[in-house]
Amino acid sequence: ELQNETAYFLQDWEFWTDSDGAEYIRLMASDANWLLDTAIVWAQSGTANASMTDHPDDMMKVIVENELGATSGLVSRTKLTCAPELGAGGAQITKAFAYRNVLTVLQEICETAQEKNGVWLGFDVVRTAPGTFEFRTYTERRGQDHGRASGDPRLVGKQYGNLSQAVFGTYHADERNVVLVAGQGEEDARTLVTRSNNERMFASKWNRREYFKDSRDDSTTAALEADGDAALDEFKPKQLLTGTLHDTPGMQYNVHYQFGDVLSVEAFGFYVDCHVKSVRVKVDQDGGEQLDIKLEGEL
Repeated sequence: ELQNETAYFLQDWEFWTDSDGAEYIRLMASDANWLLDTAIVWAQSGTANASMTDHPDDMMKVIVENELGATSGLVSRTKLTCAPELGAGGAQITKAFAYRNVLTVLQEICETAQEKNGVWLGFDVVRTAPGTFEFRTYTERRGQDHGRASGDPRLVGKQYGNLSQAVFGTYHADERNVVLVAGQGEEDARTLVTRSNNERMFASKWNRREYFKDSRDDSTTAALEADGDAALDEFKPKQLLTGTLHDTPGMQYNVHYQFGDVLSVEAFGFYVDCHVKSVRVKVDQDGGEQLDIKLEGEL
């Protein structure tokens, strides 16, 4: 059975013995998103392929097409195709990323779409045929919407017998609300830009929290400002609900919900629409399966 529309690349393997002397083979494989980690943005700072202003969805697809697609320039770099651009992810953003890892850049673009534009944006590398992969993006959710206001909610909570290890937290410890961004140049000739969130900074007399962002690869003021805004969004206070989802007769994985779906979760008196963030399947030597399903949502 093809799990989660992907294939897995075997990376490492080892033989090991447990405390009872039984011998095992451990295989470690990565899903097809690993392909994105195999490439860098092979472009010089200031060039069109290393600095862009675009919708987050389109920017990601242009990067992947340039570095891993048909326009990458080398057969050895061409590993996948891209789905059509959708103009999704909210307003256009500006970002520079010369010589940086492609997977890391894509993750940062998704974070910017969420934190700056208020749009959940995700991506995946989907297996479309044996040895054939396509880069796709997803807006609002990876799967189906079964949230509280969806009209077709899937309910999760301790009272339903399908939620454990729930944690609802409010997190301010890593907040930064004043960002000094340093661009090109040396010493007193280096370009500097300051970005701040005054509402957060003046929440109390103690709450000015500063951060330095090294953006020496950025060549324009717009790119420096965008980096500063992205840092402000990355380090803003957050309220998150996480937990472990358990199958029950009326709420079963691959029957009532899938990986990437949004579910309505209740805990500690809070109602949060959570993504099915990860699904781990452990198979024992007798063929039995054990699911470990994690949820995460931001209020």
